[in-house]
Amino acid sequence: MSFYLGTHVLLWLQSAPERIPGRVRSALESRTNVTVVSVVSIWEIAIKASPGRLGIVSDLGQWFPGEIARNDMRLLPIELSHAVAIETLAHLNRDPIDRLLLVQGMVEGLSIVTADRTFARYVARLTPIWVD
Repeated sequence: MSFYLGTHVLLWLQSAPERIPGRVRSALESRTNVTVVSVVSIWEIAIKASPGRLGIVSDLGQWFPGEIARNDMRLLPIELSHAVAIETLAHLNRDPIDRLLLVQGMVEGLSIVTADRTFARYVARLTPIWVD
């Protein structure tokens, strides 16, 4: 199975893994499952980290590749099909980063691991796996 991480879940894995239920952590750590991280999440973290608000490492350009490799994650780039799919996405969420994460999950047929309840509003087109 493939698990698509919401941005906050990616951060929790690094800084507060206890916030993720044990069954979800076990699934993410299983070598039989694939963990997918979007470049959109990395972009969002970089935006929030730039003013020093997140308190994580200062050089994300070196840190992220190591974390992705160490945790055997697959990086999902932004494809043209993702960008154009936003046109047909219902306006239930106005955050442009969330909207791009949503369409990536939908286009790729991924189950998203998130504690963000606004993603549940799209449940007909996306399978959310809740961590809260």
